[in-house]
Amino acid sequence: MSKQRILTLIITLGLCFGLIMSGCATKKGPGPQSFKSSSLKKRIAVIPFQNNTGFGNNELGRRITNTIAQQLNQSGKVIVVSQSKVDAYLKAQGIPQPLTQNTATLIGRGLKLNAIILGAISAINLTDKRIGWRVFIPIFKKQEIVSASLVVRVVDVEDGTFLLTETGQGNTLHDSVADQEWLNESKGTLDRTSVEKSLAMATESLTRSILEALARAPWKGFIKSVSGSTATLCAGRDVGIKAGQRFVVYSIAEKITNTAGKTYVIPGSVKATLEVTRVLDGTSEAKIISGQVLAGDAIHFTG
Repeated sequence: MSKQRILTLIITLGLCFGLIMSGCATKKGPGPQSFKSSSLKKRIAVIPFQNNTGFGNNELGRRITNTIAQQLNQSGKVIVVSQSKVDAYLKAQGIPQPLTQNTATLIGRGLKLNAIILGAISAINLTDKRIGWRVFIPIFKKQEIVSASLVVRVVDVEDGTFLLTETGQGNTLHDSVADQEWLNESKGTLDRTSVEKSLAMATESLTRSILEALARAPWKGFIKSVSGSTATLCAGRDVGIKAGQRFVVYSIAEKITNTAGKTYVIPGSVKATLEVTRVLDGTSEAKIISGQVLAGDAIHFTG
């Protein structure tokens, strides 16, 4: 067989193999049910962070709360309810802090929220980082690192599950310390500048994670009232609802907890469908196309 025929055969076999593999790669089974959530903004509230470190007292927790709320609001992707409004509601309802999952869902319904952010400053530490190495001789020097850890949980108001549970951490070189030998166990004191730098890194990281978790979650709200074949929804022009958009109401959902302790919610069957007919600033009116609904029922945006 000539070299040209062999080359032609190799190319032909290669093309056939590529087509077969391409066909296999494009075969996909049905994916999970999807919800259109990106076109509607979510209303959220950041509850004052607890300070569990003994450093900077409760005011430091307030500052972290305000920083995260400001960063979320500046993203333009969510609507952040003001801290003064949250504080007034907590006081009026006599709700103690720290909040639990159950109290968070109650507050969320009262303030017409999609999610509530709970958090705490869990640790602020001064640790040693070893640097330097000589061949076969473990001679080290050390630099002191100020580390700050924040824990955040994003609660889905409709079912009380966690959309996100995450720890954010920031590390900064201690400003006021020079290199020391490894055997020297003396430590400096925490300085305000280093702590604030580490906290800023942790808050920035958590803000990104919160926005990503909220973007992945479907938009859900509540029915405020029902009159005949018309339902009043708890959100309107403020979150981007438009006439003609549709929402569904599911029957009782099932909660499943995996071995890692994470809870998932599996919606029941669709029991009602609504179509928006009139949009106001903070509410909307929707025609009940099918099924029956009650005040307080959760609605899921479908498009």
